[in-house]
Amino acid sequence: MHYACDLIEWFAIIWTTPVINGSLGGIALLNALKWNRLALMVCIGITVGCSEALPIAGGALEGQVTAIPGAWGPVARDEIIQLETNGPDGPYSVNLWTVEIDGNLHVFAGDNYAAWVEHIESNDAVRLQSEGAVFELRAERIRAPQRFERFAEAWEQKYGRRPMNESVEETYLFHLTAR
Repeated sequence: MHYACDLIEWFAIIWTTPVINGSLGGIALLNALKWNRLALMVCIGITVGCSEALPIAGGALEGQVTAIPGAWGPVARDEIIQLETNGPDGPYSVNLWTVEIDGNLHVFAGDNYAAWVEHIESNDAVRLQSEGAVFELRAERIRAPQRFERFAEAWEQKYGRRPMNESVEETYLFHLTAR
């Protein structure tokens, strides 16, 4: 499903841009605009359908606070987890992909300095939700190239491709541990 979601931006750009080759006369222009509106509506529908796979922000996570398990098992197998950070305006949560390495979960923002990354830099206390359970953790940024390589291998094994940007200096990879 995540491959279909990856195409949303491409479709939105290509199919919603009016076709202009020199000039389009009256009816041709109206038809182009009609098809572009239809394509935009399809893209919006796909976006809503993929909202679980997209990092759409929310507030505080709800669920039973649970002790950290001895092994992450089902949580690590989840395609998507929810991560809550503490922003200046209160709790802030996003849907993210995660991988497990040596019994520890990792979350990744790529080279996107997202709001949740900024929040972690000022307060490393996070909460993770999966299947109704909430785990209280702390996030530590990974800066060692060899650890990033192990992450990239695990990411590829779970999601079928390596991260787009593999520079540990330019990306935001976090290791989640007990508080």
